[in-house]
Amino acid sequence: MWWWWVGGSTDLGLLLLRDGGVSIIDREEQREGDAVSCAEIKAEETEESSDPIRASPTPSPPTMKLSVLLFLLLSSLHPSSSQRYNALFSFGDSMADTGNVRIAKLPYGMTFFGNATGRCSDGRLVIDFIAQALGFPLLPPSQEEHDFKRGANFAVVAATTLGFEFFNERNLSRGLWVNASLHTQVERFERLLPSICGAPQGDAHMLAIACRLIGLGAADIIVPGVLPVGCFPLYLTNFHTPDPEDYGPKTGCTRSYNALSWLHNALLRKALDRLRRKHPAVSIRYADYYSQIIDFAINPLKYGFTAGALRTCCGKGDNIYNYDQGRRCSENNFTVCDDVSTHVNWDGIHMTEAAHRAIAGGWLH
Repeated sequence: MWWWWVGGSTDLGLLLLRDGGVSIIDREEQREGDAVSCAEIKAEETEESSDPIRASPTPSPPTMKLSVLLFLLLSSLHPSSSQRYNALFSFGDSMADTGNVRIAKLPYGMTFFGNATGRCSDGRLVIDFIAQALGFPLLPPSQEEHDFKRGANFAVVAATTLGFEFFNERNLSRGLWVNASLHTQVERFERLLPSICGAPQGDAHMLAIACRLIGLGAADIIVPGVLPVGCFPLYLTNFHTPDPEDYGPKTGCTRSYNALSWLHNALLRKALDRLRRKHPAVSIRYADYYSQIIDFAINPLKYGFTAGALRTCCGKGDNIYNYDQGRRCSENNFTVCDDVSTHVNWDGIHMTEAAHRAIAGGWLH
């Protein structure tokens, strides 16, 4: 069996709501919210080139993104295979990139690796802890020369779900600086399959189709929702308001941004319900990223986060969030906290290794 972690990003501008009203309710402390009345979202598929990653020398500041992660437990096409996994492959953005784009330097990577590896954290990511728990080595970046028979990481920092053309046609491409959408990542995986499997191209193509279509060999699917972006120091600082009513009384997070994250997750869960009805023989489960981060914010001491959940470890800011867009981590006049393990947030938008460990542990156990 192979374990697939497939992820991507959706810009908030792609949240298309049609045919009816939308009820956005504050669900800051709620784990299982009431249903939200809203129209069905249709994803538009677009073609894009398979050009290599394009990166500008000076990437724009990060735009607001909702990361979507999808775990697929796919059995091989041989029914006699055991329940042990032979390989692990990862797709997505900066939540999962282990080195396909290396735009950072120390202190990124300081906690575990001792040097910057391309991971957007002080150490390991959730995918790293999952790989280690399953007995795999840390996944090598697909852009480098490696033996990928036990797995590979195709995730790319700042990747989106849809291709450049979708954003360009709608004048939404400002801030995009890589051509590495989820579609492109899967294409790269398809091209790599013959060398991984030792199979002829036809068999590799069939296996790739099985990866995309849930009904062909899927054994167990776990789909995490998105994080509460209203708890990120970047947005808490850049979109700060003086009105205390804009913030949750228990978390201190921005209500409106978290409401949008909650709405996204509600729509995702509805989509998963439809998927379950279509594929009743497949186990499809939802993993709650949102509530985990909310619990970090409400009960940080329970997890050992004595610095709380809303304060950046790496950076420099003259505010309670220790964040300044002009003094970000590894840039001008930044500082690093004395004990990274006491922080949830690493650089204003990404989490620390300690937070990744807690989340992975919750999902695995």
